[in-house]
Amino acid sequence: MNNKELIVNNENCKYVEIDTIIDLKKTNKINCKRCRGEHCSSTQENRTKLNTNTIGAGLVSALTNATQKGITLIALIITIIILLILAGVTINVLIGENGLFETTQKVGEEYIKAGLKEELETEIINIQSKKIANGEEISRENLWELEKIGATINSVGIPAEGEYKDYNFTVDENYVVTIEGKNNAIKPKIELTKNTEEILEEITIKVKVTIEEGTIKEVTKPDGTKTTETEFEYKVKENKIYTFVAKGSNGGRAVESIEITNVKEIVAKPIIKSNFGYPVLTSSGIVSSGETTITFDNKTGLENYYSIDNGTTWNKYTGSFNVTQESTIKAKSVKNGNILAESSLDVKIYADSLPGVAYDGNEETGWNYSATTTGTGVCYLTVDQSVIGKRIRVLLKRGSLDEWCHGGVLWVFEDGTDEEFAHVGENKTTDLTVTIPENVVKIKCWTQLRAKICEIQLVD
Repeated sequence: MNNKELIVNNENCKYVEIDTIIDLKKTNKINCKRCRGEHCSSTQENRTKLNTNTIGAGLVSALTNATQKGITLIALIITIIILLILAGVTINVLIGENGLFETTQKVGEEYIKAGLKEELETEIINIQSKKIANGEEISRENLWELEKIGATINSVGIPAEGEYKDYNFTVDENYVVTIEGKNNAIKPKIELTKNTEEILEEITIKVKVTIEEGTIKEVTKPDGTKTTETEFEYKVKENKIYTFVAKGSNGGRAVESIEITNVKEIVAKPIIKSNFGYPVLTSSGIVSSGETTITFDNKTGLENYYSIDNGTTWNKYTGSFNVTQESTIKAKSVKNGNILAESSLDVKIYADSLPGVAYDGNEETGWNYSATTTGTGVCYLTVDQSVIGKRIRVLLKRGSLDEWCHGGVLWVFEDGTDEEFAHVGENKTTDLTVTIPENVVKIKCWTQLRAKICEIQLVD
């Protein structure tokens, strides 16, 4: 038998290896690596002893396997070390100094700052444009108007300082905005509520200010006044947005606004004036005019309307209009669908309007109160403001020498006073030309018995 072979159960097996030797010691059996004892086995009676050469060859084979396993373990350790190094480099690229995450955050921060800078400078340009349109120049004080867009202004010096959307900013002498760092201080909390939803002439805003860190340094009210109170009431009489600013001792600031829409505004009643019913002395002569004007309150946001048929139909008021028949003129001021003020005027042919015979160009005819009844009659003629300073001719006559036969013509001024400038009585005829003075609104004519106002006509 060859020293390198093992005969078990009359079958030839391959070389004996180390696990065969170990198996012999433990089980007293011989098993080859290939068949694992399925065919190569030995009983106590049929045991073959391995010679020294066979055992030596097994030991050499075992040492060779151990060396190979050691090399594999070292390679594994080296691989792990390389992976750890790569992981460290990757982490450093992502979250290290100037890493990807930090760079992304910086870019995002700069983008936000650029947007805030643009918003503030755009509003400054708007403020400046309004000033230029009014023939004025922008000043440092105008920077307070930035609070309309939610900015908090701490000072308007050079540079001006403030806060906008959690970022501090400055405005230099050229009105260039620089966005500083973010203000991370804990901000105050402002609670604003109104006392009612009813439409009233005055609404109360209830203000409550709190802060989790430090104390409330000051609260700026919408009118610019400041207080250290943390709970108070603020009364308003106008529909608009009201903004409150709170500052904490820790540097935190908060801005809160509330819109009030249920104030019943106090609006002056429309004043209606109409020439209808009285003849009017104009630059074209005396005419029967129904020109009507309405003076409305000039508060912003009002829509003004008029009606010449007692409110059946309404027209938007854009200027004077003519009334051609007796009617009731109505006027109203409206805001947000609510009527805030209204008035009316009945227009008709008035009994005291000067009859046409007094200005028809016929000097033989004229107006008198009564030829048979004692007493004084009065009639009026309206004066258009276009004829102020121009001359008129007045002709008065008396029909008898009766001492009660008198007549006169007077100026009526804006303040309601009057002044006689022509009279007929002792003399039988009065014919004169006079200049219409300032502030005259009417001409008043009066007669007794046969005295007549025969002619009133524009000379110039």
